[in-house]
Amino acid sequence: MCRALVVVVVVVCCGVAALAPGPGRGRLLSRQRRYLTFPEGATFNLALCMSNKARVLADTGIFTEGVAWGCSYDLPNNTQALASAGAGVEPGAAGALLRRKDRTDLYRRVERAVDSAGLDGHLCMLRAVCEAENMLSPRAHLVMEMLRIALAMPLDHVTAREPQHHRDYIMARHNGLHGVDCGEVYPQCPISLLGLATSLVPSSM
Repeated sequence: MCRALVVVVVVVCCGVAALAPGPGRGRLLSRQRRYLTFPEGATFNLALCMSNKARVLADTGIFTEGVAWGCSYDLPNNTQALASAGAGVEPGAAGALLRRKDRTDLYRRVERAVDSAGLDGHLCMLRAVCEAENMLSPRAHLVMEMLRIALAMPLDHVTAREPQHHRDYIMARHNGLHGVDCGEVYPQCPISLLGLATSLVPSSM
């Protein structure tokens, strides 16, 4: 009985001490922004694989055709690099600048793949960003929504520090938003990468 009473008294005293006013109570505390870093050489890999029934003369139903696409991102291992990317601009502009950098890193990987096929990868990606505004409707299904988000170049807080390749993609999206014929704006790219990609996605997804 005495032991139980001692436990109750200790608990009550701890509660009173926690509620008692002390130095700094009621003051709004702040801390510096923190970044998540990874070991040097760490990467994030993304792979998208799609398969579809192959159309052959003898329709046996056992043949399929597949398309695989993958990319790899180097994960940050130095917080100074993250801070310097938005140095000298307001906080909102720094975030938009980083989002545009992420988009253009992805676009350049696709550009290199298209270049290897004998086409102008940069112009074909500009055409895809332009066409995305009219060809991809919001929340159609998961794959289409992923494409729409990936091809939506952020337009907010554009600064004078933007690299030229950022400005190229910003202009491409503006062209799409204004309903221009993207094939006429970028005639050096004879095919629609977005049209090819959407034709491989089943409409029932």
